[in-house]
Amino acid sequence: MFVLIITDVVDIDRFVANARVVSLSRRAPAASTTQAAASAASSSSPGLDLVLDETIMHPQGGGQPSDVGFIQWDAQPERRFTVVDVRADKGAAAVVHHYGSFGSQDLDDAALATASAGAPVTIHVDESKRRLHARLHSAGHLLDSAVRNLGHTGLVPSKGYHFPDGPNVEYLGELEQTVRDGLPAALNIELQRLIATGGDVQVKYVPTSTLEGGGSGHSLAAPSAVPAQETSEPLRYDSPDAVRMVNIGGVECPCGGTHVKSIGDLQNVKVTKVKRAKGTLKVYYEVSPM
Repeated sequence: MFVLIITDVVDIDRFVANARVVSLSRRAPAASTTQAAASAASSSSPGLDLVLDETIMHPQGGGQPSDVGFIQWDAQPERRFTVVDVRADKGAAAVVHHYGSFGSQDLDDAALATASAGAPVTIHVDESKRRLHARLHSAGHLLDSAVRNLGHTGLVPSKGYHFPDGPNVEYLGELEQTVRDGLPAALNIELQRLIATGGDVQVKYVPTSTLEGGGSGHSLAAPSAVPAQETSEPLRYDSPDAVRMVNIGGVECPCGGTHVKSIGDLQNVKVTKVKRAKGTLKVYYEVSPM
């Protein structure tokens, strides 16, 4: 089964698409990372699992939340499936599960069978949520650029949490307390300089074999995951050996998430605090409302 997933920066603006139902079954929604998503998912308990032949909804992964929205049956516009969570199977089978419910229009088993008989549907992505998630994710990458530009080469980004409830990037390494105390102010100055300078968010695809360490990074990657060599022919996103590389502010790493088109679209990113744990620094940030 071919399943279309958001794979490039330009797709950030695609909020409506057509598809056909492959299956619709009863299934408890996947565990949600955020309290809001968990609450929404629990309201549809036991929940439904909708699989389409293709989708533009981005599944949760790479440190960011999934898209949300609704899916409407073309022949029955009153039949609206509210999507509260989207997850993708791991491994070669690119199957995306849309978890949610029909609300008060809950269907019995017979109705579920007819609803899943290849029916044409229209996907509607919540635009405001997607744009927020993209800005949070891109801001996390830009933070890595600011850390590098300040000369803190001993801080290695290990993972990012790009959710609305407390977004942060965790770095391996430590700083002297005096430097650490001044880090939020210094990062905020550099972040505003980068946003004012602007520049496009760049995306390309490279073979896994050209990445040191096999390209295992997802969100913010350690130096071992940067390209070891360039390729003469750019790959398509659907090439079996393709790894998606995202470059924001001169820092490139493997990433499958959604992003803004331009650094200037972030408008404002502010570091709110830095927390130290053994051998790591966690930098918390926020993005300005649109």
